[in-house]
Amino acid sequence: MSNEIARVAEEEGPRLWRKHLSDSFAESRLRAVLLSFFAVTAIALACVGLCGTLSYFVGIRAKWACDWHWERRAARSSRAS
Repeated sequence: MSNEIARVAEEEGPRLWRKHLSDSFAESRLRAVLLSFFAVTAIALACVGLCGTLSYFVGIRAKWACDWHWERRAARSSRAS
């Protein structure tokens, strides 16, 4: 009987040990995956927000530059007349 137990323990021991280790790290692995997912989501949202803010300010600046250009052009044409 003890020989049979020793044989089974020798055959099944490494497999059971790997399963035990895998199960013990499962919660840590899940936390790491969730943290990575939320980190990537936060970075993506920050990039979208930065892109939107920059495009807003560029649009304001472009409108200002266009208005300034047309005011100068109108001032030159009124002086020339």
